Amino acid sequence: SAGRVKQGKLTSEEVLRREIPWSTLQEKGIITKEQLASVYHLVELVTTRQLSSQLLQFEARGVEMVSLFNALLTGVNKDEVVQYVLALMDELLLAQPAFAGQFHSALYATQGTLDAFDPLLKLLSRQHLFTVEKAALVLAKLLSYDHFHPAIADAHAE
Repeated sequence: SAGRVKQGKLTSEEVLRREIPWSTLQEKGIITKEQLASVYHLVELVTTRQLSSQLLQFEARGVEMVSLFNALLTGVNKDEVVQYVLALMDELLLAQPAFAGQFHSALYATQGTLDAFDPLLKLLSRQHLFTVEKAALVLAKLLSYDHFHPAIADAHAE
């Protein structure tokens, strides 16, 4: 339909210009106060185009950031917020493709309890074309990252 075609014309830049009431998500218990501060910081870095200069900070807090994205994607159902989160993730992965390793690391470190891939898979069944396309793109970037090698304990070590 014409409406569905028009949906696909939405860009990340347009999505990232939206005003999202992030504090409401913290008030509802979807994210913690610390995660809210991280969201505000990440949004500021993306909107001021300073993300690449601050990437080490996010890499040092990899599991926290993965947990934040997971909380947002599982706790929020509103398309505008989900699309914003997907656009943020895409910007982060564009600026630092190796950040994808943090998602693998979090999955491995938590023995699967923090699975950031699952919410992205569920988004593939959404109606809005931008959401489906961006979820597929982010998921592809995460799954195609092949530089994560978990530390495997020596089976013969005692």
